[in-house]
Amino acid sequence: MSTDPDLKSLSQASCLERIAPGPVKLLHYRRDDFSHDLIAGLSVMTVALPVVLAERGVVLAADGRQTELHHWAESHHSETQSRKVRHYPTFREAIRMYRLAQGMAEDS
Repeated sequence: MSTDPDLKSLSQASCLERIAPGPVKLLHYRRDDFSHDLIAGLSVMTVALPVVLAERGVVLAADGRQTELHHWAESHHSETQSRKVRHYPTFREAIRMYRLAQGMAEDS
């Protein structure tokens, strides 16, 4: 009893699809959809990432003047009060304070 090779490959594909449907769907993915999917993914990331970081207690470190951050947030319709933000006068000072908090040696 020999089986048709097309039936054998079809049964393997359906078995694979039941176990891991993602890779099988990628075989039929249209390139034209990529740009739309990329934009959708980036949109979700920009909304979800700050929320997840805030829930995990991640603190944003900003350098420069506080007023610049507030002006930027207002122009982008974002709230800075709802986020934990530590302000440092310079980026170098932010790194120095991070290293001190982590117990790391300072660079000279």
